[in-house]
Amino acid sequence: MNPALALDRDSIVAPLHRFAHMAMNCDWEIFIAGEDAEYARQAAFAAWDEVDRIEEQISRFMPGSDVMRLNAAQPGDEIRIGPTALDCLLLANEISEQTQGAFDVMVGRAMDRIRAGENSGPEFLPNAPLLEMDAARGIARVLGEGVAIDFGALGKGYAVDRVLAVLREWSIENALAHSGSSSCAALGTPPGCDGWPVGLRDPRDASNEATLGRVSLCNAALSGSGFQTQGHHIIDPRNGTLIKGRIGSWALCRSAARSDGVSTALMVMAPDEIDHFFAQNAEDSGLVLLGSARKPQVVGSGFLAEVKLDFDAFTPPEPAPDEPPEISLLADPIVRPFVGHRATLVWPNGAKQSGVLIAASADWLHLQSDDGATILVPREAIAWIDANPKA
Repeated sequence: MNPALALDRDSIVAPLHRFAHMAMNCDWEIFIAGEDAEYARQAAFAAWDEVDRIEEQISRFMPGSDVMRLNAAQPGDEIRIGPTALDCLLLANEISEQTQGAFDVMVGRAMDRIRAGENSGPEFLPNAPLLEMDAARGIARVLGEGVAIDFGALGKGYAVDRVLAVLREWSIENALAHSGSSSCAALGTPPGCDGWPVGLRDPRDASNEATLGRVSLCNAALSGSGFQTQGHHIIDPRNGTLIKGRIGSWALCRSAARSDGVSTALMVMAPDEIDHFFAQNAEDSGLVLLGSARKPQVVGSGFLAEVKLDFDAFTPPEPAPDEPPEISLLADPIVRPFVGHRATLVWPNGAKQSGVLIAASADWLHLQSDDGATILVPREAIAWIDANPKA
C-alpha cells in the first residue's frame, strides 16, 4: 500500500492509545485519544474483528468470499451477496459514473497481468456492463463472461469506515484509523487540537520521510495514491494500460471508501476531467501532482487546494549520466499530428522500432509495432520520432 499519509503523533498532548493489526495485506492502526486504556483496547479489538469479517467477504483471493463467487459465476447466474459486497459494488458504480469510467473495480484480469509482469490492454477489460444489481434482494445477476472484481483500495477504505462505526458503537468520541497509511478516517479531534494532524507524505521520496504539507482532519476521510511502494500499478480502466505522468494524488471525502476510489481516479483523469469532476462534486476535495519528479505540477480543488505544500523538503536525485535527457515530445509539433499514423521510435543507442503510433501523452507512447506487438514506451526512453503520415 502506498504510504501517502502520516499521523503527527508528537502534536497530540492527550493520552493516545495505539492498536495495530494486519489485514488485507497491509498494516492497520487505530489511535484513540482521551479514553481509559483497557476500554480503548476492547473497542479496538472489536473493530479488528469487523475488519477481518469484511476481508472474508470481499477479498477476491479468499475461498467462499462474495467476490470470489461472483468472479467464478457464469452468464445468467444470480448470486446472493452480503451487504458488504453490495455496498462496495454500489459505491464503485457511483464513482465510476461520476469519473466517466476513470475508476472501475472490474479490472481483476488486467491487474493479474500486471502482477505477473505482463502487458495489459483493452482486451482484458469488459466492453459492456457485466453485473445487474437487485439491491432490495441482495442479488447480483451476471450478464456476461469476464467478471473480474478487484475492490483494491476501495475495500480497505470501506473497512476503515466500518472501524469508525464500531468505535462509535462503543461511544468512542475521538479516534483515527488507517489502512496501510494510504487511507485514514477521523472521528472527532484529540483534546486540545483542532483536528487530527495528518501529513501528506511526499510521493517522490522512497524513504517516506519527507512531508509536503499537513491537514487537520475531523469527521472526514483522507486517502492518497502513488507509486513508491508498489511501483507503477494503477491501471486506466478505460484502456487497461498502466498510467504514467502522475506523481501522486489525495482525496478528502465524507467516507474512506469514497476517498480511496476518488484518489485512485485522480491518478487516471486528465486535468480537464478533474476540474469537471469537482465542479459536479463540490463536497469532495482533491490534490494531484502531475509531470516529472523534479518539476511537479499541482492540480487541486476545494480544501486540499489550500494546503501549503513544501517541495523544498525533498529534492529528487539528478538523473544518471547515461540516461537520455528529458524531452517534451508533445511540445514538438511533429508528434501530435502523427498519432494514428506510421512512426519509427528511435532510442538513444540508435535502435529503432516501427509501427503505428496509437496514442501519445506527456509521459508515454503507445505503438502497434510491425510484428503485431503492442508496446507502451516511456517518453523519456525515446531520443526521436521519425513519422510520415503518408506512409
